[in-house]
Amino acid sequence: MAYIPKDAEWLLAQHVEEIRVQGRKRNVVHINYVLIEAKTPEDAYRKAKLVRSVMAPATSIRIRQRSEGFKTINSANSPI
Repeated sequence: MAYIPKDAEWLLAQHVEEIRVQGRKRNVVHINYVLIEAKTPEDAYRKAKLVRSVMAPATSIRIRQRSEGFKTINSANSPI
């Protein structure tokens, strides 16, 4: 994890998510950027774990989404 200053209020996390579609040989991996308001990296990680994507398939094909965790959590350098 990168250095995070003590006065950081906003952190940017890269959330990695795998998506598999029934009947397909390949999977898709998305890296989603999530902006989190937190005072410490531990607090940011706790809040970031609550992030879940919601996808409602329009057909009867089964879609499985799985959170693979976080690639990075860094401080946002500019005021927001």
